[in-house]
Amino acid sequence: MRRRTLALLCLLMGLGSAVLAALWIWSPFYGAVATLVILAALAILYYRAPLLELHHLPETFARRTDHLSANICGIALPLVRLEYRLNGQAWHEVRRRRPRVPWPHFTVEILPTELKAGRNLVEIRASAPARPRKSIAREFVYDDTPFRLPVLKTWEDADLDVQDGGWEAFAAPDGSHRVRPRPGTEGYDRILAVTGVFSSARRVETDVTFHHRVRSDFGFGVLTLWGGHPDPEGGRPRRGWLYGLAWLATYEGGVASEFSSKWGPAKRTDSLGVLPHEAVPGKRYAVIAEVWPVLDPKGGHDHFHQRVKWWADGDPEPDTWIEATDGDAKIGDREYAVALLAHNCQADFGPVRIVDLPDPVESAR
Repeated sequence: MRRRTLALLCLLMGLGSAVLAALWIWSPFYGAVATLVILAALAILYYRAPLLELHHLPETFARRTDHLSANICGIALPLVRLEYRLNGQAWHEVRRRRPRVPWPHFTVEILPTELKAGRNLVEIRASAPARPRKSIAREFVYDDTPFRLPVLKTWEDADLDVQDGGWEAFAAPDGSHRVRPRPGTEGYDRILAVTGVFSSARRVETDVTFHHRVRSDFGFGVLTLWGGHPDPEGGRPRRGWLYGLAWLATYEGGVASEFSSKWGPAKRTDSLGVLPHEAVPGKRYAVIAEVWPVLDPKGGHDHFHQRVKWWADGDPEPDTWIEATDGDAKIGDREYAVALLAHNCQADFGPVRIVDLPDPVESAR
């Protein structure tokens, strides 16, 4: 109920100005009456809405490097000033900006350089006019040990590592556990980390059921190489991304094996292979993606190669792969996590299995 109150407050703030402008033009009297009514409703909602609530702060964050931050997600009043500090250090302002983090959502982004191995204490405080300040202090563990495969994530543990928005684990009718963006919180780049970062070649297997879109452009799939949000200009929330991705997206016109690089507000560069396909509501899809580094003649990193199989539940597994290299994108030689992505849509994911690939040269044949 408190979250619904906050959502209603945001809606009134967004629509109120346009409605009032039209009424004042039509009739100053009715415009004045409507102004008083809306102001009274806003005041009631303002004092009833939660100043600050957390969606996700996992007990443990797995290994991070470079641009992959440990994120804490929640909701807060539109007028609130949000700040956080880690381990008693300086306070940092938490900014919200579309499209990544629109009101009422917020995302605290803790960079790897701020984290210490073991226990960390994070404090988040919210201040708003005519409201008592609210503070939350929580401990979490940062595990910096190298991440090792194989991994089977069954989602029975609902301690989710979320990058933006709200996710939830739930029990499916068949008794399995699945994850999805919390209904009503779908939007831009809803990302759920499956692992911490690691450097080895990998094979990722899962299944995903698409339900509905919330915008005309949408997509869903697996971030096989998730490098986080680089922003050399220090913007918050950060505005870039580095990834390898296997997904079904209207942007690409089908199932894509894709790489993308974007540094802060700079123009993105992409490399991809696409198989034309349409997303069918209620349809479950099986996904297999393999990605590995390709070395240059001197044994150094040259580029990444990824291949993807994607097919509807009940159909035979296809013989052919959708393939791509990072080509122009050049996402770079670093450690990457594995994550799930639901962009502007509702989709749920089953267990995720991640294993080492054999010798990448053999895998590429």
